[in-house]
Amino acid sequence: MHKVFAGCIDVYQLVGLKQALEVVTTLADWAAKGTDQLTDEQFQRMLICEHGGMNEAMADLFLITGNDAYLRLAIRFCHQEVLEPLAKGIDELEGKHANTQIPKVIGAAKLFNITGERKYKDMALFFWNVVTKHRSYSIGGNSINEHFGPTNSERLGVQTAETCNTYNMLKLTEFYLLGNKK
Repeated sequence: MHKVFAGCIDVYQLVGLKQALEVVTTLADWAAKGTDQLTDEQFQRMLICEHGGMNEAMADLFLITGNDAYLRLAIRFCHQEVLEPLAKGIDELEGKHANTQIPKVIGAAKLFNITGERKYKDMALFFWNVVTKHRSYSIGGNSINEHFGPTNSERLGVQTAETCNTYNMLKLTEFYLLGNKK
């Protein structure tokens, strides 16, 4: 679902097609209404499944529209089980599907740029430092069989350095180098 949201947002921002914005806001309103009745615990349980960068997509939609409902949804889509340890400087990434986690952190970085809340910055910077310094190969990629392995001991092989991970880490690096100004 994230790809539909992100794709529509890209089409609107890059091409200016207003229909794409209409589609994505309709979907976002549907997602908000469909999850309104969930408790925070139920919502977090839903995030156990791969949901891509929904927090990033909702943050982007907030930036485009100024609609606070999308900002609230972006915050709600933050997967606390993964992000809160990062905010505390704890690396619990071993065994986790790498490209499921990176978009969650990109969304946290965007939320820092929007809200100025330090915890989002802490999540993003700690994750970036851990992955680039202790979980990446000299070629810049990370993970094996799409999962983070033990710190400082992943072996480079034919099933390492998935392109999606590299792309998403470059997006996070852009935040690290350019966007973390507050």
